[in-house]
Formats: sequence, structure tokens, C-alpha cells
Amino acid sequence: MKTPSEKQVEANRRNAMRSTGPRTEAGKARSRMNGLVHGMAAEVVVREEDRPRYQAELDRWDRDAGPCNAVERHLIRRAAVGAVRADRIERAREENRGTAAHDAAERWRKRRQARARKLAQTLALDPSNVLPDLESSAFGCDWLIGRWQALDALLRVGAPWDQLRLTRTQHLLGLPEGTPAPDADPALRALWILAEACSPGRITRLPRVSEAEARLPAEPGAARQALRAMVAGQLDRVERLRDDAWQAVEGPECRSVAVAAAAADTAPDAQLHHRYEVASDRSANAAVRLYLNIRDRRRREQIELAKAAQGCTLLRVPVGGGWWCEVDAAPAPPGFSPLDPLPDPKPPTPAPDGDGDGDGDRGGPFAPAPRVDRALDLGPPPSPGPSTSGPLPPPSPRPPIRPRPSTAPPARPPRRLPLPRRSPPPRPPGPSSPRRSPTSTRRPRPGRLPPPSPGRRPPTIPPRPPIGPPRPPAGPPASGTPDPVRRSGTNPFRPPRDRTS
Repeated sequence: MKTPSEKQVEANRRNAMRSTGPRTEAGKARSRMNGLVHGMAAEVVVREEDRPRYQAELDRWDRDAGPCNAVERHLIRRAAVGAVRADRIERAREENRGTAAHDAAERWRKRRQARARKLAQTLALDPSNVLPDLESSAFGCDWLIGRWQALDALLRVGAPWDQLRLTRTQHLLGLPEGTPAPDADPALRALWILAEACSPGRITRLPRVSEAEARLPAEPGAARQALRAMVAGQLDRVERLRDDAWQAVEGPECRSVAVAAAAADTAPDAQLHHRYEVASDRSANAAVRLYLNIRDRRRREQIELAKAAQGCTLLRVPVGGGWWCEVDAAPAPPGFSPLDPLPDPKPPTPAPDGDGDGDGDRGGPFAPAPRVDRALDLGPPPSPGPSTSGPLPPPSPRPPIRPRPSTAPPARPPRRLPLPRRSPPPRPPGPSSPRRSPTSTRRPRPGRLPPPSPGRRPPTIPPRPPIGPPRPPAGPPASGTPDPVRRSGTNPFRPPRDRTS
């Protein structure tokens, strides 16, 4: 390795003194973000460019939600941060989609241009058939416009045409190469005559056989102007064809390609964007859900405290936050002063019964509501003194309460409903009754045989053995043995037998 010279070392030192980096605060803040790619995995909560948007979002959440304490403010701040991050992810996704749509449209445009150039290479071989194909496409018209503009550029600078350029111009008009005859297309003969006037000696001279050809300018400057006017007319015609082709064919196709490319985010970081979006949505939704749960729990607590305060006999006043305080509580909470004590209310006194029917002593639908006398400050009670009217007479006895006759109809006895019929309990499976499947064959019961198959004689059923002790033989009992069944006399319920037969 070659050792640097003293001059090189000194030059490096001078260059190092010049490259000191940004010096202003704006430059330092900008250079601090050089390593930032998308900022979604950064440790900072909000980027500098999103700070105004975050502040506006936080103010809107505070205004709409109305947090009451530090916990609710923290949850609202988390929800606002999640909303700002979700907006940033959506903007990044829209940028990726726009880039994808632009790239797809650019690739489609290049393919169509390549197809038009490939078709234009065969223009010299078959100009009468290739030219309509080029003019039916916007990209083919672009190719034709480029060739006409190249010819016009030569005329603007005064460069002469040669036989090759004249032949190419003849191809652009859809005509094969060759010298036009006297009876050829008048526009083709005028092109040859004007091109020969602009470039004398380079193009074959044609005789002027008609009066229109005779009126064409013969000077190079005037002929060049007339030729430029002819080229300008062709340019206007091809440009109109290009606009029509783009509106009819290429424009809708380009838009469809762009929409198809922007339908999904196919960028390399699209998966990361989706992951960040799911995380931010989850965080914001969790914060909002917890905030709503806290508000709902506080509302239920306030309802319970309000119910408890309504059923309490002590006089209380709300002090905020769902809390209540007695009016005579001491010491008073911060910011509150105790109220003046109120007089104790007197117990309600029943109203005297004036009609004498007993409704004042017993309750009922027609009992008067009890009156509650309010506490009034009437001063000290009067002192007892000598009465001038004498002793008070004893109260008169009240008449006895007479029961009212009942006019209600007699109660009917309750109607007995039929009890539901009980089904016999299922017999548990045992050795005598084995459990069988529905598809198994069942054995016939004793004494019963299955029906005989056709062509066979029915089997005979053997007699069943007797059950119980044997009966005595029929006939009169033995002599001296009483018959416990037969009795003396005739049976009045049995008709007499016919003994004549």
C-alpha cells in the first residue's frame, strides 16, 4: 500500500474541515431522519411530520369523549395514537397502489409501442395494408407523427431532400415506391415537383403536364413553404386519428390495467403494512373498549349510590364523583361548607275519623292519606295556669264498629285437574330379558310360533303343563265326603237343563 504524501494528507484535512455536516436546526432535524424508512417500527410515538395531525386528533377525541381522570386521558391518548398510525398506514398503502398502477400502465404502454414499431417495420413491404393498421392504433399514429415531424425538421433548417426521403414520404402516404406516371395521383405528383424544386439535381425531375402543376412554385424557398404546408396537413390528420383511437381503444384499456394493478398492494413491504395496521387497530380498539367499560362501571356505581341516597333518611347532598355527604358532617370536604342544621320533622299524626264508620282506624282503599305536619318554630310552649272554665268533660265513647255485609259471590271450589297417566317404568336389562338391537331377530314367546312359510305344514303346539295342584276328577264325590263346592238346592242364576235328550 502506497503511503500518502504530505500534500495529500493536507488536502484531506482541508476537505474534512469543509464537510462538517448540517449546521442549522432544520438541517440537523432533516439529517436525523436519514435512516428512517417508514417509521412504523420506530420507538417514537409520533413522527414530527404527524405531530400536528396527532394533536388535532387528540383534541377531537378529548372534545367528543370527555375524559374525567388521568386513566381515561391515557386511554384516549392511546386511541388517538392508534388512529394516527392507521391513517399513516393507509396513506402509505395508497402511495404503493398509485405507484403500482403507474408502473403497470407504463409497462403496458411500452408493450404497445414495441408492437407498433414492429408493425411499422413492414411498411415498406406493403404500405397500402400496413398504413391503415398503424392509423387504427394510438401508438401507430405516434410513430407516424414522429416520421412526419422528422421530415418537417429538415424543411425548417433548409436541408435538401434526397430520393430516399422522398420514397419514405411516399410510404407514409400509403403508396409504393416508384416514379409517378403523368396520370398518377395529383397529390403524389405535386409532392415530387415540390421536392425537386427544393432539392434541384437530387430528385428526378417530372414534367408539368397540367395547369395546376404549372402553378406550383419553382423557387426553392417558395417550394419549401408549400411542402411544409403539405406536411402540416398530414400531421393534423394523424393527430386527430390518434385522439380518436385513444378514446375508443387504448384509453379504456390503459385505465383497466391501472385499476387491476391498484386493486391490491403488491409492494414488498405490503405484508409489513398489514401487520402494522392490525397492531394499531387492536391497540386502539382495546383502549376504546376499556374506556367504555370504565365509563359504564362508573355510571352503574352512580346509579347505585343514587338509589342508596334516595332510600336514606339522613339529609345528604352530592359532592361530586358519585359521592354523597351529610349536611351536618364535620369537617366539610375541601371546597364545601357545612349547611345550616334543619329542624327535626315531627312524626305524622293520624287524622280524626269524622264519619264514625271506622275507616280512620283501619286501612283500606278508602282510608285517608296521613297528614305530615311540617316543623314550625312556634316558640316555647305556654306555661300551665289556672283554668277559668273548669275541668274538661270526659270524652264521649265512640260507637262500636259494625262489620259490613259482604256482597262478594261465594268462592267456588277449585276444579281438580286429571292427573297425568304414568307410563310403566322401563324394565332393567337382566339375564331373563337381554337387550337386543333393532336389527336382531326376536325369538317367539313360549306358546307362540312364527307364521309358517308357504309350502310347509304348520307345526303342532304341544300342550302346556298344568299349573298348581291337580284338580279332583269330575263326578259325584265319594260317599261320606262333603262336597265343598256343590250346595244343596238349585242355582237360581243358572237356567234349567233339558234332560229329555
